[in-house]
Amino acid sequence: MASLLKPQPPPRAPAGPSTGRGKATGGYAAPGAFDLLMRELEANGNAGLHRGRSNSRSRQPVSARVPSASRRNSNGALGDVTNRQPSQHRPKPPAAAAAAPHTARNQPSAAANLTPRDPAPTTTTTTSTTPRASDGGSGGMSWQDAVGQYASQLTAFEAREIQNFPKVYYCGQRCTRKVHAMELSGTNNHGFDDAQGDYKVVMEDHIAFRYQLLAPLGRGSFGQVSKALDHKTGQHVALKIIKNKKKFHEQALVEVKVLKHLNGKDADGASNVVRMLSHFKFRNHMVIAFELHGQSLYDLHKAHRFAPMTLSAIRNFGRQMLQTLVLTHREHVVHCDLKPENVLLVQGSKSRLSVIDFGSACFDSERLYTYIQSRFYRAPEVLLGIPYTPQIDVWSLGCMLAEFSNGYPLFAGESENQQMLLIMETFGLPPRSMLDRAPRKRIFFDASGTPKLVPNSRGRTPRPNTKSLAAFVQCTDPDFLDLLKGLLTYEPERRLTPSEALRHPFFASSSSTAAAASAGAAEPLLPRLQPSKRR
Repeated sequence: MASLLKPQPPPRAPAGPSTGRGKATGGYAAPGAFDLLMRELEANGNAGLHRGRSNSRSRQPVSARVPSASRRNSNGALGDVTNRQPSQHRPKPPAAAAAAPHTARNQPSAAANLTPRDPAPTTTTTTSTTPRASDGGSGGMSWQDAVGQYASQLTAFEAREIQNFPKVYYCGQRCTRKVHAMELSGTNNHGFDDAQGDYKVVMEDHIAFRYQLLAPLGRGSFGQVSKALDHKTGQHVALKIIKNKKKFHEQALVEVKVLKHLNGKDADGASNVVRMLSHFKFRNHMVIAFELHGQSLYDLHKAHRFAPMTLSAIRNFGRQMLQTLVLTHREHVVHCDLKPENVLLVQGSKSRLSVIDFGSACFDSERLYTYIQSRFYRAPEVLLGIPYTPQIDVWSLGCMLAEFSNGYPLFAGESENQQMLLIMETFGLPPRSMLDRAPRKRIFFDASGTPKLVPNSRGRTPRPNTKSLAAFVQCTDPDFLDLLKGLLTYEPERRLTPSEALRHPFFASSSSTAAAASAGAAEPLLPRLQPSKRR
């Protein structure tokens, strides 16, 4: 019953000073990394976004409409039509050499020149194992037929924009509050964006004449995520609409590159990495479509009033996240923002997980930022400014498992100084081998190597070696405590690797639970509490 009385833990602290979502945005770009990445993506994967571009000189004018009979399925998607336009009026396929080289003009900005001749966002699609909705998808219709059928429901801008889309699946016919583009003004992306560069999301409107926006799912410094219906496949998806700013567009291209690679190496989904379904550019915004999942582990914990989880639940969740890290380590990928908010329950399951939000991720050889990770889960080498490796994700996982066992974050620092002090409070001073190569040690230590003691907002001053990890986790299982110590070792090279952690006795004691979880049959043994009514 004591867990019932636990107050809500401190709110999640942002990783950097300018973000409220836990993303560090003030990092430093590695020289030349973006240039190499952008050239590669524009020349290869990202070039696929432009394959649907048609020759504007050959397009049929909007006024030359031919009446047509369309079929719509029950969800409002546009079906195949019986009276098609003659083939000479269809948009011509692009020439092989029509792919535009990467130039500054290709990058989005608030002042970008948005015209109805922007290339159609032909998506680069990743094969997904997610089944289609029971009502199925739509075969779509040509843009000429869509204009003939829905002319009164298109804005003047859309009536020209739609000509860039060889297939139309949904044109926002259920939306009554569409944004009307200010074509003579470049301010705020011609009215499609707000002052911060976020796309003005209007529910029931379309994205790329294919996706129907249904509900907001979240937002952050990167942009926003919405639930949407893909009228081509009949699936519900999560659409991540990136902010119309160059640095966010560039980072989104990194996310796409990382997810393409990981999804390709995890075709059967056994490593629990979220599936990227497609990506494209629409109205100067990068958009990524993901499979839709359930609540996050943070929301699950919150619904149970942050009561300590059982060891069975911790073992189940920990094993699955380690399986993800085995893949990322093997492929030299660093997630850089592993935390409970970024691990979701698979849709329809109470035990299977999917790791999401690779928006801060990078390849180990292409590290873009030095200041990363949400503060509560930030590894000591990142705090000290030491070049990091995929082992920082192992530290984050250790913090998460300890939090699940107690209900509170293990290290809930109010600032980076406080964060380092809290780590030292439990584990003592970092080894001299780390401090000798730490560019940022002067932030936390004086010239003699003594920690700078800083009180928190409540006047409490953490002091090294005055707190016990065993007392925090409130658990008598020696295997669990030993696992945490291995995951939370100061030196990255001595910290447990994901493969080593999976072989730890803590996980070896429950192979039957692992088999059930992989089949989607197991259920985490959380305390039997009524869900919290707090928001």
